[in-house]
Amino acid sequence: TVYEIVEVDSITPGRINLHGGKTLFSPLLSHRLAGAEYMSFGVVTIGNAVARTISDWFAGGHHVKAFVLEEIANALLFRVSEKLHELIEAEATAMGLTVSGAVSPGDTDGFDIEQQKTVLLLAGAETIGINMTTTIQMNPVHSISMVSGIGRNMKKWSRADNCSICRARDKCVHRLNYQE
Repeated sequence: TVYEIVEVDSITPGRINLHGGKTLFSPLLSHRLAGAEYMSFGVVTIGNAVARTISDWFAGGHHVKAFVLEEIANALLFRVSEKLHELIEAEATAMGLTVSGAVSPGDTDGFDIEQQKTVLLLAGAETIGINMTTTIQMNPVHSISMVSGIGRNMKKWSRADNCSICRARDKCVHRLNYQE
């Protein structure tokens, strides 16, 4: 787990200009994070060992075991990402500010997966061995990146709220874990 908090220079429709010269291009974020003074960029991973085991079990014909381990790994990954958000929330509180809900590149229309490279760079993902493939997937595969806004009276939303606008909502088995 690694994250960084970066100061926001300005937010205009479709773009967020960050201190240090980086820019995020996202109609969704510029709308949802209007008023953010800072943004957090975080990434969590459970590493490569689980993915290797799952692959080995599938190759060896142990499909049910592999499937169950995949589901456990994903549930753990989501829980670790929630803990990261709680850590960021505690830091925002110490600053006298509030934190928005979290969103990940590619989850929703308006925050394109192409922004993943910038998110990983700003989070410092390489320091924990996370990189991006040429197909814009994270390696290790059991990794999640996320962005939140920090400021006065930021609107907080839940993972269930994100599920309602996620591109994969109709086929995602994980969204059932977040229905309230």
